[in-house]
Amino acid sequence: MRQRGLPKINWKAILSVIGIIFFILLLFYRLTGIVEKKTVKSELDGFVAQSEKAFNNATDSEIKMLSSSLEVFLEDLYFKQIFSDKDREGLYEESLPLFERLKKDFGIAYFYYDLPDGNTFLRVHDKSLFGGKDERMTFQKAQKDPDSGFGIEVEKSNIALRIVKPYIYDDQLIGYVEFGKDIYGLFDSLKNQTGNEILFFAEKKYLNEEEWKSARESAGLGSNWGDFDNYVAAYSSIESQELSSEASQKCFTGENLNNIRESRADKSFGKTELGKKIYLCGGFPVFNTEDQLIGSVMVLRDISAHDKLATQIAAVFIALLIIIFIVVFGLYRLFVEKTVTRPFSRILDLASHRSHKKPDVYPSDYNPSGPKPSLNRPIITDLGPKNGNGNGNENIRKIL
Repeated sequence: MRQRGLPKINWKAILSVIGIIFFILLLFYRLTGIVEKKTVKSELDGFVAQSEKAFNNATDSEIKMLSSSLEVFLEDLYFKQIFSDKDREGLYEESLPLFERLKKDFGIAYFYYDLPDGNTFLRVHDKSLFGGKDERMTFQKAQKDPDSGFGIEVEKSNIALRIVKPYIYDDQLIGYVEFGKDIYGLFDSLKNQTGNEILFFAEKKYLNEEEWKSARESAGLGSNWGDFDNYVAAYSSIESQELSSEASQKCFTGENLNNIRESRADKSFGKTELGKKIYLCGGFPVFNTEDQLIGSVMVLRDISAHDKLATQIAAVFIALLIIIFIVVFGLYRLFVEKTVTRPFSRILDLASHRSHKKPDVYPSDYNPSGPKPSLNRPIITDLGPKNGNGNGNENIRKIL
């Protein structure tokens, strides 16, 4: 008799189970990646919008401050008298201490007296420059509406937040007074408020190349006019020149700046690695008082810690899934061992034992020394004597 063994292991079924589990692992891993990307995208869009809102709020706050300071000054009759007398030197000497105090307390960098026709009578911040027509949009709007002459403007080599109001003395218009401050202070506030790195790129068409280069040289900075076709980097909060240059190559590209210019809306440009750190990159447009796009603010947020944490969470998640797979596979093996392998082994052992043991019950006419049953005859005819009719024994005993 051929020896029967244990049932063969169904490797196809086992491999299928393993494949399904690994597919689930991979699926969860992919889902984790998708969730992370959506989280990053949401955070990216959120931080750009947050930065833009913070910038607009800071701009409104600065305009209110400038307006309040100017209105207080416009009530002072002493300065009106000197200006109406057209005493430029006397007006400068009296106005300079006030300008220094305004500069220290409020960051005001520009202080103008303009004549009714728009010619500049005195620049308190630079008395050597006077005359010339004030053609800025803030001045033109103030001529039409006394309460509308404010906004951000680009002039030759500077970008400033300005406010202009009529100068009235004895119910007569004697000229206009203008306060202004560099826009860069807004970016300093934006960095301090949000913790993001800020860069501002101005549109070249509103600047004068020679004056821009001269202003950069006076500040001890090299010329950067040729870095971009349509823009020039006017401000950067990044202290590292190397990091700033790398950011310009990977995030603040001409393509991204053009994207903001064409859409006239805030944009996010995803994650980028700078100086072995991971940053989110995005930007938003800046408009002047005539709703003309004068530049773009580009924003960087360091998310290295967040990115590292997300990677660690993903690794832990995958490790847990692998452990679950091992446990499930072990339980499967244990289940098969207890429910199939062991019971079947006992059955085989019992069958093997009985095959080598003489039966305890035999037919009543069994003669051990008699002739052996023929294998060519039906076994039922060998289990007892024939009766007279030639039929087999009717009292066959069962062999247990």
